[in-house]
Amino acid sequence: MQRILTTLIIMATVSIAVPAQEKENYKEIILSKRIQINAPADEVWEVVGPGFGDAHIWASTVDHAVTSGEPEFEGASCSSRSCDLNAKGFSHIKEEITIYD
Repeated sequence: MQRILTTLIIMATVSIAVPAQEKENYKEIILSKRIQINAPADEVWEVVGPGFGDAHIWASTVDHAVTSGEPEFEGASCSSRSCDLNAKGFSHIKEEITIYD
């Protein structure tokens, strides 16, 4: 099977959870990352599109992921996900789907 070099651009709105006594203080940041994956585009899409809610399965820094909200885009399974992380500087994030294509 011929492999296709796929460029994946991930953009997410992330709300970083803070200590309980400061719950109302969330920081919103926009992350943009470009990575190259040596796999057919349709296989990559199955992971990051329909598999969006399963980040704990395919992302090594995600311990637990939960989806929420009715999908706003055709083909999406939810509108957001919350993840518990084991990444330096982060313990919990909430991501919202802003583009699904």
